[in-house]
Amino acid sequence: MKYVIKIILIVTCLIIMLPFGGCGRKKQVTAQKAGVLKPEAPGKEVLDHGEAVVDISNVAQGYVALRYKGSAKKISVEVIGKNNKVYKYFIERTKEPTYFPLTSGNGTYQISVYENVQDDEYSVLMMDSFEVKLKSKFLPFLYPNQYVEFTSKTKAVKEAKKLSNEELITFCGQMALILKSGISSLEGIYIMEDGDVQTEGREILKEIRKELEMCGMLYPAMEKTGVFPEYALHMTEIGEQTGRLDETMEALAAYYQREEEILDAVKSAVTYPVAMLGMLLVIVAVLFIKVMPVFEQVYMQLGQEMTGVARQLLNIGDWMRQSAIVLVVLAVVILIIVFFVIFYKKARIEFISKIQTIGFMKKIAWKRARTRFAGGMAMALKSGIDMDESLKEAVIKGAVQCYSVEGRYPESLSYMEKHYGLEYDKDI
Repeated sequence: MKYVIKIILIVTCLIIMLPFGGCGRKKQVTAQKAGVLKPEAPGKEVLDHGEAVVDISNVAQGYVALRYKGSAKKISVEVIGKNNKVYKYFIERTKEPTYFPLTSGNGTYQISVYENVQDDEYSVLMMDSFEVKLKSKFLPFLYPNQYVEFTSKTKAVKEAKKLSNEELITFCGQMALILKSGISSLEGIYIMEDGDVQTEGREILKEIRKELEMCGMLYPAMEKTGVFPEYALHMTEIGEQTGRLDETMEALAAYYQREEEILDAVKSAVTYPVAMLGMLLVIVAVLFIKVMPVFEQVYMQLGQEMTGVARQLLNIGDWMRQSAIVLVVLAVVILIIVFFVIFYKKARIEFISKIQTIGFMKKIAWKRARTRFAGGMAMALKSGIDMDESLKEAVIKGAVQCYSVEGRYPESLSYMEKHYGLEYDKDI
């Protein structure tokens, strides 16, 4: 038990110190975004059984493809992996190849194809086997297949492709420099596309360029990619309408720079106290469990007993030793919750929205909302938008902030005026 406690203490200290691993390092901006892997059937290696041809060219990627040339309207496919785990699929006849994941890992697989004769009766069309050695155990789950169908237009994929603040700063900053140099948006995108070494970043710029060539406007081109936030799109549209796109892009870069600095400041402000509190709790636990019993032995050798506060602390240490397993489980659960909140965006947003409704945190949230509101107004006016439109944009931004803080939209302009610092001419 003594060694178990030591190991737990060491592991706990290492986990607490993990957040400091990136302290002092400069963040590196990358363009690696989430994308959709597309399965293919090149036909380099096949199991040809006449009316059923199984393409096993990409088994290392975690899938096989089936081309059915028969006349049956329905077929049944059975894939058996290692440990005789069976996966059954019932599919309609199609001219396109159908893809099946190899989710049982490396080893020998058997595939069988059955043709529908009538009702629920099927006849065997083919049975064959092949070897699989995956490049990664995760690959079978990254491609669209019979169980999970998704494309680049799927909502979850679009959400994952959203640009980060750092990437928005880079894009808007580069566009501002290009436009201020007298270069058109299209030529600027060409320049940025040539300079981007990341595949995903180049694909985004390529999509923007193609749309720009067709419509000549940056706003619809950015909107079509689905990776830019609504605020950036609206401000870009305003900048193009007023002929001040260069100033708008510069203001957007500054805006997202401030947002990133605020986020970093909040993370730092929370991380250090939490880490120090965790280390303090570990030290106090060691004192109660290990050090206090030593003092008790000294007192006993002197023929005395510990009394008062010292006795109470010793009793706490005894209780902690007896409840060590429960306390360790509780600590692990708390750590899991903390890491879940830190690394899972949706949980983090939900947690922040709940925290911001408590006491002094609510005042801080209101001050931050007012700052964002003032920044939005200033940027909108700088972009050349008239007062009515500027107020509209500010109200939209304030409403979004209200939803993020309270989990609901504001009930009226007066509510936003009272709680989120909205100021407007009531005669407009």
